[in-house]
Amino acid sequence: YIPFVVYNMIFVVLHNVMYELDIFTDKYDMKMFIKTTINVLTMHIQEICGAMWFLRCLLTIVLLFIGIRFISGKVMKGRYQEQITAVIVIALAVLSQLSVCPTFFKINLAFYNLIFYYIGYLIRKYDFSSIINKYKWVFLILGLTLNICVAMRFTYAIGGYSDGYVNILRFVVQVMGSIMILALVQWKTVA
Repeated sequence: YIPFVVYNMIFVVLHNVMYELDIFTDKYDMKMFIKTTINVLTMHIQEICGAMWFLRCLLTIVLLFIGIRFISGKVMKGRYQEQITAVIVIALAVLSQLSVCPTFFKINLAFYNLIFYYIGYLIRKYDFSSIINKYKWVFLILGLTLNICVAMRFTYAIGGYSDGYVNILRFVVQVMGSIMILALVQWKTVA
């Protein structure tokens, strides 16, 4: 939340300076400055800060995950918590692909990307990074090959929206690409 607010507020404070430099076409008066500041504090992205969707999405994912872990821990008093968490996370990922999924605050993006956060959580919790490290060449070659093949076959970005079986393929490629990156960072550089 703090990096999001700080970064966006820099552009709010410097808005009129950027207006004078012909970056923006409108000048803020005090009323607009206050309104925009409130928008930033409520995590609405400034027009020039489009890439900030990631921080807002990540904060939403973390809050969702904390809530899911809390609920799954209470439902079975700790028993089967991982299975309940997995079911909820998968259900939200599937919901994110349906037209009935809410889109306010881009919650559909958080629902879909929550599964990647959960995979990272599992890799850390169960020390799968040691397996990735042991077979880093396999994961690196497999991930690179799969990503190249899919990129050559489909003309949209891997992270873009898609339909049907391509959703499943996209998910597999995204997971494999993430594991490939984890394998890549296992190499130690020699100075």
